[in-house]
Amino acid sequence: MAENRLQRYELDVDTDALEVMVERAEGNLLAAVQEIEKLRLLHGAGHLTLEQVLGAVADSARFDIFALADAALTGAVARCSRIVRGLRAEGEEPTLILWALARDLRVLAAVSADLASRRNPDQTFRQQRVLTSRKALFQQAARARPPAVWQNLLTRCARVDRVIKGVAPGRPWDELIQLSTAYAAQLARRS
Repeated sequence: MAENRLQRYELDVDTDALEVMVERAEGNLLAAVQEIEKLRLLHGAGHLTLEQVLGAVADSARFDIFALADAALTGAVARCSRIVRGLRAEGEEPTLILWALARDLRVLAAVSADLASRRNPDQTFRQQRVLTSRKALFQQAARARPPAVWQNLLTRCARVDRVIKGVAPGRPWDELIQLSTAYAAQLARRS
């Protein structure tokens, strides 16, 4: 899509520059179009370097804790790291980020235990108020790893909570990146 739009504006960019544009737009198509128009106005038609793109293209990505939870649940390791950094830059509270991750990990642990015991996870979904649109993702993820994996990540959440509260050593944002990417990594390598 971005390549077609660039061609319409008679612009050509290196692969690296295109990746920067796509990354910074983060699905915001209006922002992407506006940035392409801005590049055309600033530099005219022709080839643009990575430096020109970096200098002109704003980071239009907007993140929320639910995007992070979805990224982790779908195994998007690099995206988790990027979202946590974006949330930090936007001034989000680490406690809320941990809440979202821990909530999903509690659901995964319960659903994984249900499936391991050959129980239907519907009651767990009702108790945890899981949206219908996310149930299949949780079931697929829960099948990917045994309950102990999700329990270990929940234990890690408790440690991150202590770091956030200042009663354990560590840096909260680093801990959140490590937790979210460890969670996503379990699902990136589904067996």
